Amino acid sequence: MDTAITLSDQSIGKAESLHYKISNSVSYEKWVQLGEMFHTLHRNINWWIGDWLLFGEGRFPDRYSQATHLTGRSDVTMRNCAWVASVYPPEERVYDLSFTHYLEVAGVKEAKERHWLLAKAEQEDMSALALRAFRSGEVRQKPTLPEPKYKEHVPENLHIAIEGFTSQLMKCPLSASKKEAEIDVSFPWGKLEMRFVRTPSDQEC
Repeated sequence: MDTAITLSDQSIGKAESLHYKISNSVSYEKWVQLGEMFHTLHRNINWWIGDWLLFGEGRFPDRYSQATHLTGRSDVTMRNCAWVASVYPPEERVYDLSFTHYLEVAGVKEAKERHWLLAKAEQEDMSALALRAFRSGEVRQKPTLPEPKYKEHVPENLHIAIEGFTSQLMKCPLSASKKEAEIDVSFPWGKLEMRFVRTPSDQEC
């Protein structure tokens, strides 16, 4: 048994301008169906308007433009509805996404690329705005940083660690025959490298 309801079903309610008057005798099941119908209308209205415009353009080429004002939508919106509907025939409207998602990628020339973008948006639950950003390259995959070899953190006061390190070294690591020397010491958080250079003012140890 078909239990579908329509806006013209007077036993459910009455559609008026800026108001839908629901009958006091409506059952809970019918009330739920009414909400589902509203959802369907909201989700599909732009597709339906686009299909309506394309049909009128083909069937009534001399008169259809006179009726476009009946929807109460702007010329830009109407053109977008017709354009997106022409890019995606009904059999290609397969993604669980809003009309705006389809609009965002309708300008992509290659059909395979359009479908790849829509499939990715559906898989990753992207908003239409996020899809636009992704398409324009504003969103880049963040590089995965390698896990540190040691879990210990480098001391915030690194200069204190350096001072402690140098205090354990020779105060003058250079012999009289050398002008410079390099020393490195490993710590749990990394390796510290130091280079000593003798200046003319340095005194020998």
